[in-house]
Amino acid sequence: MAGGQIALKGEAIGKAIAIVEYLRASLDPGIDASFAEQLAELYQYMERRLLDANIQDDASALDEVQGLLRELSEGWSGIPDEYRS
Repeated sequence: MAGGQIALKGEAIGKAIAIVEYLRASLDPGIDASFAEQLAELYQYMERRLLDANIQDDASALDEVQGLLRELSEGWSGIPDEYRS
């Protein structure tokens, strides 16, 4: 963003949005519908923030989404192997 390379910025944010969309689409409500719904809402929020970042050149929105994804990743990594499907 700071470099002013608009096309590269759009490409990178587009890839990030695609990853978050994939995470949302891969949720399994059959295991815990309430949890899946909450995660879906969080992923939708992240997608909106990424769009905001792209449109408004808002680096803080990118930082926010990165922090949320890092926190989710750390949470998933903390789940013992025997509970993962």
